[in-house]
Amino acid sequence: GKIADELYWHTPYDKSKPVHSFNFDVRKGPISISWFPGGKTNLCYNAVDRHAASDPKGTALLWEGNETNQDEVVMWAQLKERVCQLANYLRSVGVGKGDNVTIYLPMVPHLVISMLA
Repeated sequence: GKIADELYWHTPYDKSKPVHSFNFDVRKGPISISWFPGGKTNLCYNAVDRHAASDPKGTALLWEGNETNQDEVVMWAQLKERVCQLANYLRSVGVGKGDNVTIYLPMVPHLVISMLA
């Protein structure tokens, strides 16, 4: 609960209820997991946008590949721009909220960008 108070909440979660609940036993009902009941937030805003606003030139991603000359530093402002570009592309081809999208990428910066978009 304490760390959740540091995040942006569009709709605050109900602090009178447990932070999470779950059921992994089909005999007791549908498989389910719930976090922060009643709360609505924006994962990308919390993970990227607020940092891009306060520290645009700060390091968001520091990636090193297998080869010695393979590396990339992505600043917060760059990360936000790349995430927005991909999100806008996905919208332009008809992907919307609730749609399933499969990502198959190695551990490269594009993986992070794709997951956030």
